[in-house]
Amino acid sequence: QAAGAVFRALGLHASSEYQRAWPTILSLERLEDVDALLKPVGAQQGRRGSARPAATEESEATISASSSSSGPRQLRNLPSAGPQILAMLLRFPAEVVAPLLTGLQKVLSNSELLGALAREARTARVLEAALAPSSALSAPLRLKTARAFKGTLGALGPHHVGGWVAAAVWRASLGETALRAAFAEELLAVEEDLRAKNFAVWKVCGLHQAKVRQEEWSQQQSKAGKTQRLFEGLLEGGDAEAAKAAAAARTRAEDDRAMAKAAAEAAVLADPTVAALLAFSAPEGDGADEPEEEEDTAEVDKLLATAKPWELRKRKKRRAAAAAEPSEPQPEAPAATAKAEGGDKDLAAALELIRGRAPAKVRKQQKKREAAAEAAASEDDSPENAPVKKKAKTGKRPNFTY
Repeated sequence: QAAGAVFRALGLHASSEYQRAWPTILSLERLEDVDALLKPVGAQQGRRGSARPAATEESEATISASSSSSGPRQLRNLPSAGPQILAMLLRFPAEVVAPLLTGLQKVLSNSELLGALAREARTARVLEAALAPSSALSAPLRLKTARAFKGTLGALGPHHVGGWVAAAVWRASLGETALRAAFAEELLAVEEDLRAKNFAVWKVCGLHQAKVRQEEWSQQQSKAGKTQRLFEGLLEGGDAEAAKAAAAARTRAEDDRAMAKAAAEAAVLADPTVAALLAFSAPEGDGADEPEEEEDTAEVDKLLATAKPWELRKRKKRRAAAAAEPSEPQPEAPAATAKAEGGDKDLAAALELIRGRAPAKVRKQQKKREAAAEAAASEDDSPENAPVKKKAKTGKRPNFTY
């Protein structure tokens, strides 16, 4: 959709307009021919020629001849966004950038334009992106693009910008022994200049071996060609690009899950109830009694004191038996809370408090019950609680006791 929007905005959605795709995108204006990307022949003299008064026809012809013989033609001033957009579009799938693939034929037919594009920094990156294995260009089209630079590498190799395009052209010609031999011959013709100005190209292309051990170098290129044909699918870079895309997708999915988990925890902590519980809940096992958990045991003591002695003894035996039995383990928290992967322990404790599972409170109440039972047992053993035998009383009637 993004590529289609760019083509529609520049009027390149119709197949009849595909021929002007490259000059139009590079200049971000409607250009009918790729030659329009180059400066006019007489304009390369710069402001020096425009400051003089109008020259005669003979002087104009002399200026044109001198400018054409002074060096290669240069690119016109291009907006920086144009080459950036074109380089990004070359990374899209081939089926969505059909205007670029069709319009490339016009660019490859103009060797002077190719040289000018390779010597300018922003457009040189476009050519490198087009020659890369991950570009939208198929392998035959990349090889055709590399062949189009035949005869220009001698001038591009020593150039500080064009040398990188020459290295990209060399890599794109992998497996083509005859083509690489022609490229090596062009670069070896400017050996001194190349070694002095751009030694990286000399190393990338392995020109020392091509010069010293030519037969061995030719055999090595032939083996590379056989490997290229045998493992064409892997060397194309499609699998590598797919692996990179899959790894990036997995990384994004993990980041999304982490962000969702952090957002969920933040939402729970934003709840006023949970925040209050986290603020006022005491640490587990501190042994400190909270004011709201204090209970008045006077009524319990009163009930135990008024009970019958034998009832007190039975209760004491039951408590002793219950104390001898192993205590049942507390129910575990749900997996979502107990197994909080890297979660907040305070949050888990707060959730247990919300569910009514407060281990500290249960232990405190149990301690109070045990203390009350011990107090009742001590009162049971005192002589005051011993049973008193009632005395028989005699009444007025004989032999009657009540």
